[in-house]
Amino acid sequence: MKAAFTLPILTSLTEYRPKTESGTDMTALVIAHTAQRTAALTSSSSSSSAPKYTASSTYMTITLPYPDADSNGFIDTANNVSRVADVRIYWLDEEHKLWVRIPSVTLDTTRKTVSAQTQYFGTFILFSDPNNDVSGAYAYPVPYKPSAGHKNITFTNLAQVCTIKIYTIAGELVKTIVENDGDATSVWDVTSDSGNQVFSGVYIYVIKSKTETKTGKLMIIR
Repeated sequence: MKAAFTLPILTSLTEYRPKTESGTDMTALVIAHTAQRTAALTSSSSSSSAPKYTASSTYMTITLPYPDADSNGFIDTANNVSRVADVRIYWLDEEHKLWVRIPSVTLDTTRKTVSAQTQYFGTFILFSDPNNDVSGAYAYPVPYKPSAGHKNITFTNLAQVCTIKIYTIAGELVKTIVENDGDATSVWDVTSDSGNQVFSGVYIYVIKSKTETKTGKLMIIR
């Protein structure tokens, strides 16, 4: 299941279909008996069970462009939260009505293209997958001092989808924050889950994404 903010890059939508010599679209399955034998095309009109995509006996390279006019490493969208590094190619499995991710891609930031090898003809598109990296995440200001004008504690460099849990030194859960809007930042008003102001002291935060975890310390001085 994709996160709600994960957007298809519609300008990349591309269809690759095998054609006959006359230019007729052959929505068909290429049956590869062995790597040495010539693949045989079976027209979808000759078999009602033929799938809507086409498989080849050899791998092909699909290359799709992505928009990043200012070369800032982010896809050009209204919210500008999708990183170029997280772009992946998906192909449309029309038989099952699913977008299927191609496992590995090659990114060319000079030409602004993404390439992948596939055995399938059909429809392809770029999606920006969620970034799960929390290695660079941190909180500020530390220490938090309302007397110095501090109003919130901000967590930044977060994964696009992650959970932040804040504990006392004794291990008591104080606050749970869910980050899922894709902007990699979450602001805490320094209140507990029950809505009370958090007392002075040292606290532990644990940031968890789908694949990674990071811990750190906070100090609150009221």
